[in-house]
Amino acid sequence: MWNSFKKNRFVKILASFDVTVICLLFLMVLTFWGTLYQIDYGLYAAQQKMFRTWFFTFLGFIPFPGAKLVLWVAFINLVLAGLFKHTYHWRKIGLLFIHYGLLILIVSAGFTYHFAQESSLTLAEGEAANVSDDYHEWEIALWRQTAKGDTVTRDGEAVSLRSAKPGETISFPTFSASFAVDQKYPNCKAMVGPPKTGFLANSFNINELISQDDASDPAENNPGVILEFSGKSAVNLIGKMIVYGGAPTATPIEVDGKPAFIAVRRVKHPLPITLQLIAFRKTEYPGTDKARSFESDVALGHGGVFKKANISMNKPYREAGFTFYQASFAQSGQGQTSTFAIVKNYGRMLPYICCLMVGGGLILHFVMRLFQFARRKKLGENHAA
Repeated sequence: MWNSFKKNRFVKILASFDVTVICLLFLMVLTFWGTLYQIDYGLYAAQQKMFRTWFFTFLGFIPFPGAKLVLWVAFINLVLAGLFKHTYHWRKIGLLFIHYGLLILIVSAGFTYHFAQESSLTLAEGEAANVSDDYHEWEIALWRQTAKGDTVTRDGEAVSLRSAKPGETISFPTFSASFAVDQKYPNCKAMVGPPKTGFLANSFNINELISQDDASDPAENNPGVILEFSGKSAVNLIGKMIVYGGAPTATPIEVDGKPAFIAVRRVKHPLPITLQLIAFRKTEYPGTDKARSFESDVALGHGGVFKKANISMNKPYREAGFTFYQASFAQSGQGQTSTFAIVKNYGRMLPYICCLMVGGGLILHFVMRLFQFARRKKLGENHAA
């Protein structure tokens, strides 16, 4: 059975070194293309269109393989080539280093895709923060806050929106509060108007949520929930309340006779680094308002040490296991705002190890081939003599 599998024509094609070269060429094109695409549409849009899809189209109708498909084909190719193509001999050690370096590199890409923590942070010039918002995950948060001078302290807890199922009850043990989830919308838009019968007042006077398809960019999604308060817990309300993730402010409620706030918001990730935006700059194509490039001057505080850095589209900054990318920008009432993509990647060192393996394999292979050439030449000269 093993021999018949090895001799299968399709397996032979998949294990071919020609397939390896084709996959590497496709990845090179996608990397270059994605870098250009990022300039006009932002980092996340480039990731979604070209790197996290099996196929995408350009010019509206021409199909092109995405990096997800190319990497899977390359992974299968390298595994089969390692089983059937390579000769495991010390003379081939350079090629083996190259082969397994590429294989581990693809595995590390999969590890990053599934386990890296991705979040974002948007700052106006002069603003600083040390908490980022998750790209994908949302939560229902309940908290109290106290102000002392210019400092506002929040004390509360949160429940994952993913775990909030319609018809079920979610609880906040710290507050002895619970309520039923009447409806949940993964992405929706809010309608504003007078409260409907049976509904409680909420922040921003929202009286209806209308479901929408999920956006390709999670940053554009705004989920919402309709919660039903029964009066059986510490929440001193009876009726239904709309809580919308796109609302500009949280909804004030009363819990156990004391004021509190409830909101649907992105999951918060505390950072060991305080990031401050000093200045944001963008360069436009002549005669247009289209951004050619954009960059941010920032100050970072970590462990009591502050330093300045520049973060641009192709020049990320790394600190304390986090990588800060210049993702996008926007115009707000406060002027220009800069958005940073923040990635905590536990397998960050794997690509460096793989590159060392591939580079070392190339050097080893070249040196060994050089010695073989010199040895053959010497033997030829002796034979001629």
